[in-house]
Amino acid sequence: MLEALACGTPVIATPAPGGVAEIAELAGGVLLASAVNAESLSVAIERFFGGEENIGPIRLTPFHVDNIVEQYQTLLIR
Repeated sequence: MLEALACGTPVIATPAPGGVAEIAELAGGVLLASAVNAESLSVAIERFFGGEENIGPIRLTPFHVDNIVEQYQTLLIR
């Protein structure tokens, strides 16, 4: 997801376990389906291509390498 966003490509995703919803909230540029199933994903795709959903700008600053390294250092130095 981050790789696509880094290329400027909007993302349509399901709120699968593993941080997808959290990344979507921080990064923007993501249309998150309401559930992890084909029907919800289909509805999200239709909303996106129908122009019903504005997913906003992509903000990757929280995921810049300097920020991530700092978070790891904070976690590991405790």
